[in-house]
Order: sequence, then C-alpha cells, then structure tokens
Amino acid sequence: MKLYIAATSSPTSKKELPAFLEKYKPMYLLESFYYAEEPVMNYVKSGNCKSFILDSGAFTFMNAAYKKSEMNVDFLKYTHKYCDFINKHGIELFFEMDVDRLTSLEYAEKLRAVIEKETGKKPIPVWHIDRGKQYFIDMCRSYPYVAVGDLVLYIKKSQHKYLNWFCDTAHKYGCKIHGLGFTPSRNAGQYHFDSIDSSSWNVGVRYGHLYVFKGDSVELIKHPPGMKGKREPLKHQNYSAWVMYQKYLDKGSI
Repeated sequence: MKLYIAATSSPTSKKELPAFLEKYKPMYLLESFYYAEEPVMNYVKSGNCKSFILDSGAFTFMNAAYKKSEMNVDFLKYTHKYCDFINKHGIELFFEMDVDRLTSLEYAEKLRAVIEKETGKKPIPVWHIDRGKQYFIDMCRSYPYVAVGDLVLYIKKSQHKYLNWFCDTAHKYGCKIHGLGFTPSRNAGQYHFDSIDSSSWNVGVRYGHLYVFKGDSVELIKHPPGMKGKREPLKHQNYSAWVMYQKYLDKGSI
C-alpha cells in the first residue's frame, strides 16, 4: 500500500521546504494545487519521489474566497489554471474537481470533461456518498484510478468494515483505488486500498501532539510534556515518523 504524505507545504516556508524534503525524502507525496510551490515540484522531479498526486484544492480555494466575502467563485477559471499546472509539470496523477456539494454533480462532471480535454488525461474521479453505489461502479468501469471521499467527515469508523467492498469492486474492474484522507495509523493492511494519504502529521503539529513510529504503526501522544508551543521539533518528529510508516507500508505495495 502506498501512503502519500499530504500538506508538506503547509507548515514549512518556501525557504526551508527544499532542505526539509531533502532531509526526510518522502517516497510518495500528495499536494494541493492551491498550495503547490516550485520547491515541491522540483523535489517531485528530482527522482527521490516515486509517485506524486495533485489535489485540485477546490475546497481550500472556496474557503479562501468565502473568508474574503467573494461568494461568486469561478470554478471554471480555476479549473483552467489547474490544467495549465498539470500540463506545465507533466503530472500524471491528479484528482477531478469534485465540487458536487458546492455546485452540482452535473457541473462537477462538466469540469471533469474540461480537465480531460485540456490535459489529454483522465483525472482520478472522487466518489461521494451522494453519488450512490451504481455511480461508483460506473467510475470503476470508465477510469483506471478512482478514489473514495467522505472518509473524514461523512463515513463513520463503524462503517469502515464496508470499505473493502469499494476496493474489491475497483479491482474487479481492473482499476486502482485511493482512500482520500484515510489515515489508519495501524493495521492499514486490513484494507485493500492501493493508496491512501495523510496529513495527520501536520494536524499533530497544529494541536501540539506527537507521533512516534513503532515499527509497524504510528502512535499518537497527545500534548507530550515539555512540547507545548514547540512547533519546530514537533514538525520534524511527526514528519519523520510518518515517512518511516510510509516506507513500512511500501513493502507491500503493488
């Protein structure tokens, strides 16, 4: 299983980002187009990064516009810029603009068609609960890589037992599947995803929590003594722990 580490650009400045990446050498990175910087893309092209996935950053873009009271968000214009970035950097794996809940499924499909036309490539469509079971099956029939969303806010842990249905269905139709924002810190192998991503290391920094790699899992230590307000050591410890976990999970990658 491939674990893509997300949000690397969030707590690191443009100046320190190249050294930060060179120090920890993550194998798989997922970054938002909204935050993607040249240092990240340079690292992706350096050969140290085995695979990279670009997220559209649509929700971040929408939230930023909302804070500025700019309610008329032009997602089509944003999509054109997204395509330009994909083409400029030759990116192979990238998500669609899954703005269903902000607009409509029909509009999200329109933006997906724009992406396919302008890049000449198929994006990774993202299934949400509202799309229904048959829609997921149709995605698997039409795309080489699909993703399951809603794993953070809408799908409860008690429902995780159903996740392998999605994985097995995707594999049945010969496509790969990504668990978007899915972060099992232990026993990740019980799920049949080809890839998942996590920004938990960064969330830990934000709330003052520490992550420690335990050989086959990552342990969360909430508010460790003496670490309150010390973002720099937390950032380095947490990132290194998740990179080590990434390398452990990679042993069983396809």
